[in-house]
Amino acid sequence: MNEAKEEHHLVHVLIPELKELEPSDEAFKAKFIVLGELVKHHVKEEEGVMFPQAQKAKIDWEELQAEVMERKEELMAQA
Repeated sequence: MNEAKEEHHLVHVLIPELKELEPSDEAFKAKFIVLGELVKHHVKEEEGVMFPQAQKAKIDWEELQAEVMERKEELMAQA
């Protein structure tokens, strides 16, 4: 999970940096490639490891969804 947290962090760092660059800039291309690789790796890990584990877990998915939506509303109200 620490790796996933770091991947999320790097994505949040790279996106604002990309917004400040022009697509023709050499740094833009490099950062965009790194971002793509991070996202692909993260998705592969979630699909191959985390999702199968979650499917085996005894989780009340409807309750979890309600909790997530409630937290989302709290965060949106703060923004």
